[in-house]
Amino acid sequence: MRKPLISFIMPYHNESPDMVEACIGSIHEAQKDLHEAGHEAEIIVVDDGSTHNLSQELTAFCNSVVYLRHDTSRGLSAARNTGIDHAKGCYIQFVDSDDTLCPEGYRQIIWLALHTADADIIQFDMPKWKSHIPTQNHNVITFDGSGTEYMLHHNLHAAACTYLFKHNILGELKFTDGIVHEDEEFSPQLVMRARRMITTTTHAYNYNHRPGSITTNRTPEWTNRRLDDLQGIICRIAQNAQTQPTNERKALTRRTNQLVMVYIYLTLKLTHSLHETRKRVKSLRLKQLYPLPIRTYTWKYWLFSIATRIIG
Repeated sequence: MRKPLISFIMPYHNESPDMVEACIGSIHEAQKDLHEAGHEAEIIVVDDGSTHNLSQELTAFCNSVVYLRHDTSRGLSAARNTGIDHAKGCYIQFVDSDDTLCPEGYRQIIWLALHTADADIIQFDMPKWKSHIPTQNHNVITFDGSGTEYMLHHNLHAAACTYLFKHNILGELKFTDGIVHEDEEFSPQLVMRARRMITTTTHAYNYNHRPGSITTNRTPEWTNRRLDDLQGIICRIAQNAQTQPTNERKALTRRTNQLVMVYIYLTLKLTHSLHETRKRVKSLRLKQLYPLPIRTYTWKYWLFSIATRIIG
């Protein structure tokens, strides 16, 4: 078999077989143009210690899938890292097993990859609600430049599933094991490695808003873990920024400031506690991450940075 153009890496942990089949089916539908152009793709399913071994179902459904299994659950980061270690493709695409690709839109992303071979990253859209899906799905390029340039002037899309990227730009970059919000740490480091990055309005990924996911889990223990992990990510990005050249430092500082804003908002939203919010803001202040500098990154950030200074 020739070297695949794209490695689709799909972590799996106890999702229903129907969901997995729908996900794999959407990938097969999206990559039709690859075969017509003489290219191949591989699908790597990484079973993160599920209670049910999917190997037989997958073999019956699609014998071309590479199935890897962790004996015990090690988390999303470890599953993706295992996929990276086994990927043979020139490009990597992460797909969560309870989501699907939008075949029509993703074929346009493949077209871009085939016709802009020097692009290290192609970023596309991922509406989180069906009402946000456009009626027409055209490939409109909204940015073409380096990853650092993008981060200097745009809000970063954290979701790793919204990037088709060259395998060789990873270097030693991996997801941090054992944390929540792992994309928030991985994606800025990935984007900074891109000499050429293209962003497009194409809707190429269908996100499944599912009860029990990280975005819907509201237990106090889980909330504390989410907030603690996010603060750790913010601190590491801020520390990394101090070792970078000027433009890279500015780009990471912008990202740090935006994540601090998100962190304070999430604290209020998830805990409904001014006491808890003040305690966590005090921790940010001790780390010299608060108060937020007043910048015009976006109108929302500008207003938030002013408002938080007024209320202390």
